[in-house]
Amino acid sequence: MAHKFGGGINILPKRTRNKLFVRCRRIKGNLGIGIRYVLLKSLAESVGDNVAIFPDVYILHPENLIVGHNVSIQPFSYLECGNVGGIEIGNDVSIAHGVSMIATNHGFSDPTLCIKDQPLTEEKIIIGNDVWFGAKSTVLSGKKIGSHCIIAASAVVTKDVEDRTIVGGVPAKVIRRI
Repeated sequence: MAHKFGGGINILPKRTRNKLFVRCRRIKGNLGIGIRYVLLKSLAESVGDNVAIFPDVYILHPENLIVGHNVSIQPFSYLECGNVGGIEIGNDVSIAHGVSMIATNHGFSDPTLCIKDQPLTEEKIIIGNDVWFGAKSTVLSGKKIGSHCIIAASAVVTKDVEDRTIVGGVPAKVIRRI
């Protein structure tokens, strides 16, 4: 699938593009943002316009990532999209430093197996439009965050968040409706 911008990069095998994306993780400035944007557009399910992936952002399984328009992902953020779960980010979303979104989870249903040997579960994370994530906040597998929300710094989202809500704390609780 060719894209308007950077479609020629698709001549490279997907594995090569994925390795380039990882290797370009630390390039600073507009050059780094541009390279990561072009590579992510060629790897992800969908990436909108005006998306900035800053240095030192880790995105695992980008093929299961959907990113809207006007999205900013700041350094040291970690997006684990999973093999089948995925992460969907709406438009006008600001993700501060050190945010984690993890679409996978360890199972623990079989008491005869060690946790590390339990099967992984994967559920999609869905982020609405106009959402601001404070530094070091975390969203766990299968959670949905509505539009026009604020996730406070260091909050851990363990439940869905309704539209126009500010949440904070561990686990995240409603601070107020906006």
